[in-house]
Amino acid sequence: MVILGTDIDFKNDLDIKDEGYPEVRLTWYTGKKSKIRIAYTQVGYEGDANIQRTIQYNGTTYDVGTRVVTDLDIKYASIGWVWQGRP
Repeated sequence: MVILGTDIDFKNDLDIKDEGYPEVRLTWYTGKKSKIRIAYTQVGYEGDANIQRTIQYNGTTYDVGTRVVTDLDIKYASIGWVWQGRP
């Protein structure tokens, strides 16, 4: 399935700011060949803009001057166990 639409520049079209985000990674060595890894990242982006060009997204057309409010929050956590056996 091919979805056609406009390439969107999040910074310029939607006024979404470039922001860094925190990331935490921890590794516990549980033995000579074993370790546990835990990671957590939280990302939040916000924008509020009146678009300056016509944009087509997900089958809907947004005309010039349409107000677009963006609020995106992502929370990602992972845990993994690594076992390094014989080669």
